[in-house]
Amino acid sequence: MKLKWTGEWNSAQPVERTAFILVAVASLLNVFLGLLNYPVIGHDAYGHLNYLDQFTRLVSAANAYPRWLPDSFGGFGAPTFYFYAPLVYWVASGFHAIGFASPSALYQVVELAFSFLSLTTSFILLRQWSEKLLFSITGALLYSFLTYHFCDVYVRDALTEHAALTFLPLVFLRFPNKLQSISILTIGWTGLLLTNLPVTYLAVISIFVVTIANRSYKEIPTHVISCVIAIATTAIYLFPAFGLRGLIHQRHLFDMPMRTSQYGFALLDLFHGHFDWLRVLSIATIIAGVIAFIILIKNSDEGSRAWKWLIAVAVFFQIPFLSAPLWHIIPGMPFVQFSWRWNGVMLLAIAVIYSKDKRNAMSCVLIGLALVTILSELTLSRNLFVRPPLPINSFRVDGPEYAPKWTSNDPNEVIGIAQRRMSDPPAILLGLTAPTDSIILISKTPTQWNFSANVSRITSVRFHQFYWPYWKLYKDSSEIPLTPDANGFAAAELPVGQYTVNLKLERSQYEIVGQTVSSVGLTVLAMLLLLTGYRSTTKRRVNTSAPEETLIK
Repeated sequence: MKLKWTGEWNSAQPVERTAFILVAVASLLNVFLGLLNYPVIGHDAYGHLNYLDQFTRLVSAANAYPRWLPDSFGGFGAPTFYFYAPLVYWVASGFHAIGFASPSALYQVVELAFSFLSLTTSFILLRQWSEKLLFSITGALLYSFLTYHFCDVYVRDALTEHAALTFLPLVFLRFPNKLQSISILTIGWTGLLLTNLPVTYLAVISIFVVTIANRSYKEIPTHVISCVIAIATTAIYLFPAFGLRGLIHQRHLFDMPMRTSQYGFALLDLFHGHFDWLRVLSIATIIAGVIAFIILIKNSDEGSRAWKWLIAVAVFFQIPFLSAPLWHIIPGMPFVQFSWRWNGVMLLAIAVIYSKDKRNAMSCVLIGLALVTILSELTLSRNLFVRPPLPINSFRVDGPEYAPKWTSNDPNEVIGIAQRRMSDPPAILLGLTAPTDSIILISKTPTQWNFSANVSRITSVRFHQFYWPYWKLYKDSSEIPLTPDANGFAAAELPVGQYTVNLKLERSQYEIVGQTVSSVGLTVLAMLLLLTGYRSTTKRRVNTSAPEETLIK
């Protein structure tokens, strides 16, 4: 490989070498920011710091899949991980187990891990399109570290979207062996489903565009089989996420305030004076895509045609005056939330086209993207010295869409209640009570609270917990019905007497069925991988021994 690299470097044109050098510099600066523990202060910073802190601590306390986050909303809790993809946080829990305790450090080590994994997956894809090692490495660096991917990590702090883009290249891989194709595609779709559903949705549309452009309809059954296995494998997450979505304020996924544009149109925002690196890096990626499309209008071959049209689709959906109506018409499109998410797909298409097309114009496109990225990196690096404070706020703001539906429909009111009531005791007796009446917390875990109660008459009690139907209250083995009060807190009527009550989080039927289906899906996937590996090993042995057999004959 060293000889191949040296030969390609020596034969490369100056503009191609310049493109590689600048892309490599931008990639190294990206990595250095992570290694220097760049402060997590972007758009989604507090959410991810909150999740990284709570999820990893819960896993370390022997809760393998913590769906309820007990410290969110001032300790009233949130059912966040019934609905939020868990893979990134399982990975973070692994790093937490080996000593990465700070949420900020966890963020950086996880994003770096997925960046290098993205480098690997994109390089594998690009090698299917290019015989030149130089172009494949340059394209993989571009996809994994530059412009919008850099923006995802350090500007938006969109950790799960960044992780999802790691798996995106896998769903475009093709192999002559159908079994191998199904295995790799299943891993790709499984990774996408367990990291970010909006990116998964864009991947489905992208595969549809590529299939139509290439007229490769025979590949559809392979994708369908892979998707079915992937859905089964991820059922432990998907079944509760879709089955229980009516129990939260789901519509806040689509009506969040986004400054000037409901669906995050960078072009529209820039015209309204919102000039920041999110908009600049997004628009730089759009411009690069437009140039790549123009280059290929008259010169694209059959292999580049699909990627050319994929760029066209990605650009179209980011032009607000043309595509905005379609965001309402196409089923599921509002769930994508931000039009700039298409830039992840477009970066991959640009990388593929560059690895395949050796024209100087594409090298100039990469040089431009690298320069913009380097400028943004140098500008943002000032935060390494300023070190803005990174406290995890005391009431741990969670996504408004994850507040149970019995809370206020106004996200600000939910946060306000959390701030005002966060110092309330674990349980409060309501109404007229005798001096001897009491309810005292004996012990507490993330999934069970134990109280000692002593009441002289039937008495109402309000717990320091948002109502969620899978929290159950028991006196011995008898269930005491829980109901939501006007603010969405869990409340109950305690019977007369002195006794112990237990507030327990129980599994929903969706979780139980999902876990069973996931066991089946994982078994099928493991068998596929083993069989694929066995066949590959056998084939290599046959190919290796063939010359010897011929010589003997």
